[in-house]
Amino acid sequence: MYQRGEELHLTLFGTIGDEYEGDDPLCQRKDRSQRAFEFVFHRDPKPGDILRSSELIECWRSRVLVDFAAIIAAWQRSLPGLPCPLRIEDGRILFRRNPTFIFQPSEWGEAFVSKAAHVCWSFVEEEATGEANRYPEEPTIAAVVCISVDRWKPVH
Repeated sequence: MYQRGEELHLTLFGTIGDEYEGDDPLCQRKDRSQRAFEFVFHRDPKPGDILRSSELIECWRSRVLVDFAAIIAAWQRSLPGLPCPLRIEDGRILFRRNPTFIFQPSEWGEAFVSKAAHVCWSFVEEEATGEANRYPEEPTIAAVVCISVDRWKPVH
């Protein structure tokens, strides 16, 4: 189970350290908008291509939900007598906040990974506008258009 957790962590967040190191050409790109476009469309962007916040956020969420559903299923198969400290509810990933007594009622909180898609989009917005907008609840621009491989501009 720990090995699967490590695989998921590497998929979601990459390795610790310089994110542009390694043999993966995708990781060598310094343009987050280009990487986000490839994550959604599985190809490099061309001038005129549009990346919408809704596409990136939905793609990210669905991938994360599938990954966490696999973790929860593995927990239930491996440790059927113990309640899993994670659960998925209404498309959100929740974690047990107070796991002190396993069989007592628990308080659940939303995991940060549920908000990670908005954070990823905020970096795309920052590249397009030049203005930092860290940890937003909602996107401030709806889409960006590719001008060249490393230049994007907001679509209003």
